[in-house]
Amino acid sequence: MPADDITDRLLTFISQEFLDSGSRPDLDEATPLLEWGILSSMNMVRLLAYIRDELGYAVPPDRINADNFADVKRITAMISGPDLAWPGLTGPGTRACPARSAPAAEDLVPASRPRQRPSPRSAGLCELSHTVT
Repeated sequence: MPADDITDRLLTFISQEFLDSGSRPDLDEATPLLEWGILSSMNMVRLLAYIRDELGYAVPPDRINADNFADVKRITAMISGPDLAWPGLTGPGTRACPARSAPAAEDLVPASRPRQRPSPRSAGLCELSHTVT
């Protein structure tokens, strides 16, 4: 997806979901999202889910920091790199999360044996959001 499309979609999402008026008269790609209080911790979670589910990019935990999420321009630059795209993704909104695909053999465990929850340090956002407890 071209960077301009990512920027437009992020601006629209942030405007509609996080701003009271639903419009973005003062919101542009350089608006300081953290300084202006637009990205609270809960909004950050919602934005990460949107980036993953609708834009098709998995943001690793080590990239979730104030520098990368300071404004839409930096978010776009971070997620438009080739290392964040999922290999099976075919288009926006396709939900190519590996955890939602057919289970691997090692994931098939007898019902009598509980699955172990992965460590937050070893699991990515996708794996944590789809862990069976």
